[in-house]
This record gives sequence, C-alpha cells and structure tokens, in this order.
Amino acid sequence: MIHSPAPRWVLAAVCCTGVVLFLVPGHLGLWAHYPFTQLSSMRMLTTVGLVCGALGCLAWAALRPRGTWWRPSLVTASVTLVVSALVVTSLVREGAFAESRSLTDATDLVVLSFNAHGATAEEILEASREADPDVIMLVEAPDELVRAVAVGFDGASAFTNAEEATSVFDAVGIVTRARIGAYEQVEGPSLRLGSVAIEGGGHGPSHLAAVHPLPPRQRYAPAPVWRDEVSRSVQWCEDRSDAIVGGDFNAVADHLRRLGLERCASATDALDLSARGTWPTVLPAPLGADIDHQLSDPEWWLPTRAEILTIGGSDHRAVLVSWSRA
Repeated sequence: MIHSPAPRWVLAAVCCTGVVLFLVPGHLGLWAHYPFTQLSSMRMLTTVGLVCGALGCLAWAALRPRGTWWRPSLVTASVTLVVSALVVTSLVREGAFAESRSLTDATDLVVLSFNAHGATAEEILEASREADPDVIMLVEAPDELVRAVAVGFDGASAFTNAEEATSVFDAVGIVTRARIGAYEQVEGPSLRLGSVAIEGGGHGPSHLAAVHPLPPRQRYAPAPVWRDEVSRSVQWCEDRSDAIVGGDFNAVADHLRRLGLERCASATDALDLSARGTWPTVLPAPLGADIDHQLSDPEWWLPTRAEILTIGGSDHRAVLVSWSRA
C-alpha cells in the first residue's frame, strides 16, 4: 500500500500559515478581530508557546516509525523558529527586558498613571515618594482612594467621577499638585468604564484626562465596541493641544497607532519601552501586554524618561513618565 505524502505537507502548510497569523496579525490586518487582538497584545507569550509547540512537534516526528513526518515537521518548526526569532528581536528592541528608558535628564512634569485596583493609598504614596509626581492618574480607583492620595500630598487637588461611578471598576480620578496650577473638571470622553478630564493649569498641561476603555473581550465588548472606545480615548488627545492623556487603554501601542493615533504618541512607544508588559503582574513583564499608556502631542510635550513600576497588589504595573515642554 502506497501512502501519499500530500496530507503531511498540507498539514505543514496549514501550521506554517497559522504561525504567521498568530505572531504577526498586525501586519496582516487581523489585529482588530478577536482572537488576534488578544494574541497581538501578548506577543512574547504567544511566541514562547509556539516555540514550545514546534520543539514538541520535532520530538514527536522523530519518534514516528520510519520518520515519515520528519521533513514536514522540520519545515514547520524551522518556519516557527525563524518567525519567532524576528518577533523576539523586535520585542527586545522595544524594551521587553528594560525596566526604564531615558532620552535626556530634562524634566518639566512627572506623571504617574496606574490601574489601582488592589492597591492602597499608602502603597501608591510610598511608590511616589522618590519620583514626586506632579500628576497622578488613577483608574479602578474609588473616590475615597483618590482623595486619600491627594491628602498624602500637601496642597494636592482630587478630581473623580464619583457621581457617575457604580463600582470600583468604572471609578476614575486625577490628583494634581498645587505647583502646576489650578484645574477645573470638564467633560471627558464617554467611556463605559469611566474617564475624568480637567482643564486649566499654568505650569502644567492645559488639558489632562484619565481614561479606561473597555477590554477586548466578547463578553464585555464586541470588537467594534472596543475599537470605538479606544478610538474615543485617543481622539481626546488628538483633538486638543497641550494635553496629556493617561490610563488603562486596554490596547497595546500598535493598536493605538492603528486606531487613530497620529499627532499624539505613546510615551513608552516613543522611548522604546512599549514591549514591557504592564498587565498582568502574575506574569513576568516581558510576557505581559503593554496596555497602560500616557499620550501627548510631541509638539507640546516630549517624554524624556519612562519607567514601569509594580505597586502593591494591583494586577497592573504603573507607568511613570517624565515630560519636557517642547
């Protein structure tokens, strides 16, 4: 009986196509569709999983009688390893293994943005002591937490969405220090998980906003809804001069660029730190997703230093950025 090799090579071709789709969906226009949105958010973790699968495939083929699957398996594994090497090289260049990146020592403003669910005011204040931020943007932070952080900084002001928030998950707040001027709360982007926007200042930006778009999960937000919420958050920065927008965007830097980020830019992306994962903290940072950001127009504010911090029991890491007036 003659066995045709065609099915083995067809399966190898399907596997190779799958590897490319999983590792570089952004370049194929698939990033906006589930589950490729999630896969493109955790590129290092996806890459590690596929490499382990490729090595397992080789081991299985080597044990087959007469090695009938050896050549198709070798081709599949080779494609996986080559594409994975390119992805990992890109991620290392984008700061996957760097805790911070600096451009210059110039600093006119320091902003801390943080999904604070699981952290206490004391932990946030302790982490802030050395950096001494001018602005703290908090999401998943109830009114009492935001005001407790403000009390910890003498003369600080607190702005929250306490009147609209129904739970900790849609609670958002901003704390500003007196040294950057007075602000008043204004309407921010309309997001189901909340936002807070303020205007004013003197030594700081004229516009500040903390945002929390919905996560890309079918249960909470079908893909079009997720894209719309992230686009609204990005557009708030795009439509205003002298603005900084921060928070948990539930989107990686590549998603932001594809969803309308043109004039504004992510600070961590600009400083080659965008591959350092901010969520979840149960995974090492290189394996996580960089979904927490600070955005601004480089014509007004240039990021000079960015650092990813672990604070308390939150499942997110905080983003600390030093900004210099352009």
